Amino acid sequence: MLFQLEVEHMIWEVDDDMDNCVSFEEMKRMFCRRIDDKHNLEPSQLFHVIQFLVYDKDMGFKVSGNE
Repeated sequence: MLFQLEVEHMIWEVDDDMDNCVSFEEMKRMFCRRIDDKHNLEPSQLFHVIQFLVYDKDMGFKVSGNE
């Protein structure tokens, strides 16, 4: 239950149209806002999850030096 609440909160932070889903456009806006954030004020949980998945090429839930 706790994990579900954490995921719902991550989605809520970036769900601009409040449809309980993160569209591709919302994800792009979230990425741009987070990358441009100089004061560390933008939500970062979903950003870090997606960034990890991008680097985890073999889907082993670990990021190696080769990846």
